[in-house]
Amino acid sequence: IERDINGLVSDERLQRRQESRLIATELEAWMRAERARLSRSSPVAEPIDYMLKRWEGFTTFLSDGRICLTNNAAERALRGFALGRKAWLFAGSDRGADRAAFMATLITTAKLND
Repeated sequence: IERDINGLVSDERLQRRQESRLIATELEAWMRAERARLSRSSPVAEPIDYMLKRWEGFTTFLSDGRICLTNNAAERALRGFALGRKAWLFAGSDRGADRAAFMATLITTAKLND
């Protein structure tokens, strides 16, 4: 569903995500049923608990078409910083590093909002 709606305006994405809402509701019901029959020491219990505790945050994308299901855009934006991590050690000074970080943030934000 997400692959099909990529690139649509937020209102259209929100409308199409109603299909995802049914899938998410079924997934939550399944996880709650499975969790009820598992012991606390089961290796599957921990990931289910993790997901159920964060369920509201996970399903936020269903009520706002502007939100992406993944954080791939953020990961791509940070990739250059991660690759150049050693180069940032030689900014010259703390003040120089602050300025470089400010400029990099400004440029990356501008690219994302192009």
